Amino acid sequence: MHLPLCPGVTFEAGRLHTLIGPPDCVAALLADPATARFPAACICPEGSALPARLDPVTHRCRLRLVRSARDLLRELASAREAIVVVEHAPALYDEDGAVRRSLGHQLRARSAFAMVVLYAETPDPAFAAIAGGADRSFVLVCAGQSAAFGRRLPPGQTTLTGM
Repeated sequence: MHLPLCPGVTFEAGRLHTLIGPPDCVAALLADPATARFPAACICPEGSALPARLDPVTHRCRLRLVRSARDLLRELASAREAIVVVEHAPALYDEDGAVRRSLGHQLRARSAFAMVVLYAETPDPAFAAIAGGADRSFVLVCAGQSAAFGRRLPPGQTTLTGM
């Protein structure tokens, strides 16, 4: 299974991916016609803005809202879908390095059987610690935003290659 989100951004089964960008990029990934052929799960913290962007009919994914790190780990362990999107929730495990490591290991283990995407709207140190084990990482920015988190692209450069 290969799901292209945009040129140069392809998600593959059997890999752990990280995605940083606006919530609409997750909605676009799950709305892709190729996604409709596969069961998907989206695990988000309570109070997340992402579920509001996911139409159950259009996106055809099982949405799970979690309140704690224990809930997050349990939902991830029980996910049997071919596509699993986990929204980064630093408030659930910011202070607990053991939980972050456990989440990283579970994401990696789940990626052996599914396409796993760890999603964050903006990166933080906890995301970076978990994302260190990812096979592929993508950062999507809207036109007019500065790329690479505050760094501007050199004149004439249109991609993040080399940043």
